[in-house]
Amino acid sequence: MVEGYADKEAKRLQELLYTAWHIEAFARQKKLPKLEKVLKTKPAKKPGVNKSSKEELINIARLKGLKGPWEI
Repeated sequence: MVEGYADKEAKRLQELLYTAWHIEAFARQKKLPKLEKVLKTKPAKKPGVNKSSKEELINIARLKGLKGPWEI
């Protein structure tokens, strides 16, 4: 739990630094870019080829000695 909290806080700090950097960068510009250009979103990622099927995941769980609803 502590590691998870530390990771969460580290990510939050990175986001705050990223935001502060961009605020200052905008403050130094003589002319701001259009808001639409700044808010432009990246295209959605396509699903990865490495996705495991449900059966593969169940087999991995069995190999590790885990039991689940498939054992009933």
